Amino acid sequence: PKYIEAEGDTIIDSSAMFIYNINTETDDIYEYIAVVEDYTAEETFYDGADYIGTGATVDIIDEDNDIVATYTFILFGDVNGDGNINDDDIYAIEDYLAGDDQDKFAVGGAFFKAADVNRDGVINSSDISVIDDHIYNDGSLSQNW
Repeated sequence: PKYIEAEGDTIIDSSAMFIYNINTETDDIYEYIAVVEDYTAEETFYDGADYIGTGATVDIIDEDNDIVATYTFILFGDVNGDGNINDDDIYAIEDYLAGDDQDKFAVGGAFFKAADVNRDGVINSSDISVIDDHIYNDGSLSQNW
C-alpha cells in the first residue's frame, strides 16, 4: 500500500524505504511528505539531532496505532546525521576509512549512501573531495540518487 506521497521534488524510494532530495537544516517532515488518509507519521531525528538528516526516520502509523512502515531520510553529504553538511561529515568519512564505525556504513545503508556522494559504489577520498568542494567552494552536491 501507499502510505506517503512526495511533496515538491522529494523522492520516495518505497522499495528501499528511503526518502531523498531534502535540504539541510530542516525540521519539518511535511516539507517532504504527505501522509495518505487513515495514516499518521511520527519522525525521529538521528541521535538527538535538531534537523532532519541522514538516519532520521518517519514511522507510518495506522488507525490501530500500529507502525506499518518506516522510511529513512538520506541527505547526501550528511554523514553524521545532524542535518548539515560540514567538516564533521568529512571527519566521519576519515574515521570510517581509518577502520572506525564500519557497521554504521554498511553497503546499501543510509549512511553509506550519504557518504558515497559521487555514486561510484565506494566510500573514499573522492567523496571527501566532493564534500570539501561543496563546503568551501560552493560546489554542487546532488541530492538525487
